[in-house]
Amino acid sequence: MALILNQKKAAAMLGVSSITLWRWRNEGRVHALPQFKTPKYSVEELQRLTNSSSTTQEAA
Repeated sequence: MALILNQKKAAAMLGVSSITLWRWRNEGRVHALPQFKTPKYSVEELQRLTNSSSTTQEAA
């Protein structure tokens, strides 16, 4: 079973503010789980985001 985090904990895991995470969700960079009333994020999705951003930073 996937670990699920709320907006505040997900932002803390990524080292960004809740506003930044909200903005990324609106831009389509990260996806919230649709079955919840408030935004919830799977740890796997957040790790995918961090892996793709670190790859992008290494290429720069």
